Amino acid sequence: MFSKDVVFYLVLIFLIPWNAAVWFFTLKAFIVFGYRPTTGKVQNSELEYVKDIEYGDKYHLSVVYKYKYKDKNFESNQVKYTKREVFENKILADRELEKYIEGNELTVFVNPVFPKSAVLKKQIPYETVPLLLGGAFAIYLVMSLKH
Repeated sequence: MFSKDVVFYLVLIFLIPWNAAVWFFTLKAFIVFGYRPTTGKVQNSELEYVKDIEYGDKYHLSVVYKYKYKDKNFESNQVKYTKREVFENKILADRELEKYIEGNELTVFVNPVFPKSAVLKKQIPYETVPLLLGGAFAIYLVMSLKH
């Protein structure tokens, strides 16, 4: 159907944006592990119900918090590195919301280089795992096509 060279270049064209995405998300995840802990205070927290006929109903957790880093005050709403905390189960969403009661103190992880960037959860999100595995498979495929 296609020669090995054509398939090689088609896969390579696919790999360039794929690898860019893999490196972006991987790099951002590893940067999060370098964030420094500090204390913050919950300003507001709520669940937003999103009705989605195609993918099913969701509950978006929104948490606004203030924190101080190196004698400067900041405010953020980023719970985790992917920004949104989304739940499909109302009970789990309510359980998570209970952790962020207005006025409560919490640990905030701050980017020491850009202190406006902070998260409440320091974890590599599951969204990066398929990217990493797919990238590894694509590299294997390219290497096997060239031989």
